[in-house]
Amino acid sequence: MAKPEIATERTRLSIPFDDRQRAIRAAGKLADGSNALDYVKEEKVWYAQPGANLSRLKEWIFDPNKVIEEPPLDIQAIEDEFTAWLEERGAIIKDPIEFDGQKHYVDTVDGKAGSRKGVYAAFLDGRPAGWYRDYKNGGEIQKWVSTGAAPNPEQMAMLRADAAARREQRAAAQADKFDQTANRLMEEYNRLPDATGDLAYLKNKQVIAANGLKADERGNVVIPLFNADGEFRTLERIWSDGSKHLEKDGQAWGSFFVVGGQLKDGDNLLYAEGYATAASISEAINQPVIMTVNAGNMVEVAGRLKDTFPNSTHYFLADNDIYKDENVGLEKATEAAELTAGHVLVPAFSNPKEGLTDYNDLHVSEGLEQVRLQVEGAINQMNRVDTMPTDNPNITDVNHSSTDSAAVADPEKAAPVASAPAAAEPEETAPVASAPAADEPVEAARWPAPLQLLNRRKPRRWPAPLQLPNRRKLCRCPAPLQLLNRNTPHQQIETAMMKRVIAPVILRRMPL
Repeated sequence: MAKPEIATERTRLSIPFDDRQRAIRAAGKLADGSNALDYVKEEKVWYAQPGANLSRLKEWIFDPNKVIEEPPLDIQAIEDEFTAWLEERGAIIKDPIEFDGQKHYVDTVDGKAGSRKGVYAAFLDGRPAGWYRDYKNGGEIQKWVSTGAAPNPEQMAMLRADAAARREQRAAAQADKFDQTANRLMEEYNRLPDATGDLAYLKNKQVIAANGLKADERGNVVIPLFNADGEFRTLERIWSDGSKHLEKDGQAWGSFFVVGGQLKDGDNLLYAEGYATAASISEAINQPVIMTVNAGNMVEVAGRLKDTFPNSTHYFLADNDIYKDENVGLEKATEAAELTAGHVLVPAFSNPKEGLTDYNDLHVSEGLEQVRLQVEGAINQMNRVDTMPTDNPNITDVNHSSTDSAAVADPEKAAPVASAPAAAEPEETAPVASAPAADEPVEAARWPAPLQLLNRRKPRRWPAPLQLPNRRKLCRCPAPLQLLNRNTPHQQIETAMMKRVIAPVILRRMPL
């Protein structure tokens, strides 16, 4: 009797849908009693586990050279057809199409490079199909169905196994390219001198050169970026004019730089996008700040660090791009906060105007002490809110440290946003339902000012002092927006105007 062939590693199989039960029975169990076959739902592909008897599974072992009966099906032709369809709709496709049913984000011809405002998903269930959405141009879903013949079950299984194999090969090739780039850049980085505060960009931003920064021969700031395991991955260069450049073929996604110290589990983790913002915050409060390079990467970095630091609270100090059509900084910070059960902070300016969006802008325009007061005040307030005992939904008190709240979508998952007082007067007013008169005097220290509601650029002033209800249901401000009178906290106030509030919405204090 021939000796059975035992799998020494996970072995990809091509099992048609109708054969799945027969294959499971043929494979049986491993020596430890576990199933010999494993189905990866995301890929819709079967694998034989190490220790499985491959002699029983020969008819299903994936062979990319296997010839299947008619009708012929060419995966490359399907890819080319879908790629052409996407490009006709403004998508920029640089990598092979992934037929895995997952969302894949791409740049668009109308969007900024790296913004990835397009998203597609492609499927191999039945006739190959997919969809595309361009968030830059309305975000409507457009659907695609292949014009070729629908694959039979055996072809379907082969296509899925082939797609999984190609994904694995591309991932390995990409990882190798990342490693080669990292090794080359590390050698270059080690040859550079340490940066000083005399560099033009740092002087303009009024920040110091943190430990680890370098300067190249052109006077550019050179910042090393590391992954969650502490491995060097790539460099970011900031020119004297403020323009930022990432190295080609470097692994920036998921990489970051820590300004002002080391991260410790149990300590607060503070995140900011750019170096200047992170440096201003770190210098103001004397704590390390994680620089994530951009808003999109903030979400990726936070997702990786939440497992590395399970006992830490996450604070995302957002760039509040309120003067742009899309507030990407606030949206991504909110997304990161949802992912980590964290908090979002935004700066408040005494004289808000276009161009003032982040904590470095606050540092330059109003001083480092104002950054400290706002950040420490907001964090302290959030700590009090998180520990406040109550049988009712969480109430966010507006006190002398003040709060800002802003976000953009699902109210059930929204994260709280906080900042210090804004001194700007509203541009216009609108009536709202007044709260019932209070029988007892208001505590001035706890309720120093009424709230101002900003709907993007149009402020609305509320004549009655207000109290925020459940912060997680309010932060993203879906219509109808609900506010409670501070003296009768169970009484709900609604107005027709409130029902038309459009996210993003920011709640700010105003001076009395």
